[in-house]
Amino acid sequence: MILTALCLALSPALSGPASTSAPALAPDVTPDVTPPTLLEPASPDLLLARLPRRDAQGREQFIGSGAAPGGRLLLVMGPPTTADGVVPAGNLSIVSRELRPLDVRWLLADGSGQVAFQLPQAEGLRVQLWRAGSANLSRARSRSLPLARRLTANYSGPPAVISEFMKDPTDVTDTHGEWVEITNLNPWRLRIEGWVLSDDGGNHALLGGGPEILRCGPGESIVIGRDADPMTNGGVPVLGEWTGFTLSNGADEIILSTPDGVVVDRVAYDDGVLWPESPGQSLALDPAALDVTLNDDPANWCLSQTVWNGGLTDTGTPNAPNASCP
Repeated sequence: MILTALCLALSPALSGPASTSAPALAPDVTPDVTPPTLLEPASPDLLLARLPRRDAQGREQFIGSGAAPGGRLLLVMGPPTTADGVVPAGNLSIVSRELRPLDVRWLLADGSGQVAFQLPQAEGLRVQLWRAGSANLSRARSRSLPLARRLTANYSGPPAVISEFMKDPTDVTDTHGEWVEITNLNPWRLRIEGWVLSDDGGNHALLGGGPEILRCGPGESIVIGRDADPMTNGGVPVLGEWTGFTLSNGADEIILSTPDGVVVDRVAYDDGVLWPESPGQSLALDPAALDVTLNDDPANWCLSQTVWNGGLTDTGTPNAPNASCP
């Protein structure tokens, strides 16, 4: 069995003794059999993210994706490393030089191939998700997180901003027509696979994981939503489809965070008291306020006026520049 891995380094130690019976996992295993001519369909990306909140017991909350619907992912908790990333010698097998995991457990995925789990606050421990593979899949690989350190390495500002959203479509139902536009503030291309969309009420969605590539260039926008099919979502150019998240027609929050739980942007709108509100019209951020602080002010948002799909009535500028607010 081949295991594909994704690793997340925890910044905030699990209590209890380390498991001595947990098997060592080789991070780079070559299949012993020749792959057949007919390859299996491409598997969804294996993603792991920390939510920017804790549960009632103070435990950190995680979500992952990449399993088959109703399948399983393997959760591996690895030993801590030193500040420079070196693993203490006592946590290495003398024979194979492989890491000895502290704990290993299987997690059952839901119908969308996602898992959710909680862990006590950890200091320096590493969390991995592994997916069982076959001879048809590439050898096991791992990717280190958090991404936020790399995103801000040469740029002091926030990487992205929430610039527009449709919470109450009228041409189609909310199930198909809700969407959020994210604009890249980086001077380079932005990739948001593995980022999280959430609110204060416990709803969350892990972005990416499917065949889509969620990337956009400097100053460009990307639209994510509940339905990526323009034939059923009202003609919206949705690139990334989410599950497990909704936009309330009343008051709600839209929280965008990186895989390691760093909040990139947060928009908290009300039910029309201070924020503009009208069914069938998206809420668009004034281009002069394209900033993660300025977009906290409802005065910098207005109702869109542009109909994007001929023959329909809903307005908005998804994946296009917003008009200035009056």
